[in-house]
Amino acid sequence: MGQMKDTAMSKRRSDCLDCKTPMRPINLIDATQGPGLRQEGLQHIELSYAAPEADRSFFLGKIERLGVVKGLICPDCGRILLYGERAP
Repeated sequence: MGQMKDTAMSKRRSDCLDCKTPMRPINLIDATQGPGLRQEGLQHIELSYAAPEADRSFFLGKIERLGVVKGLICPDCGRILLYGERAP
């Protein structure tokens, strides 16, 4: 696995709630971003989250991001944990 770039991510590293194995960071792959031959994702993406009442801006058509979604996986049992990290 690659090194963790984010200090907040290293603070989130914890043991799996199911089997107590140390969890590892993961990147999420999105098959909607340029799917391959079998609808497999071709790139890692950074998922974001927004307020439930957020609307697209008129000018750019974007939704204001409040933060990003980070993930951890247990290498033994496969449990995945997702959490939000507020944008700076």
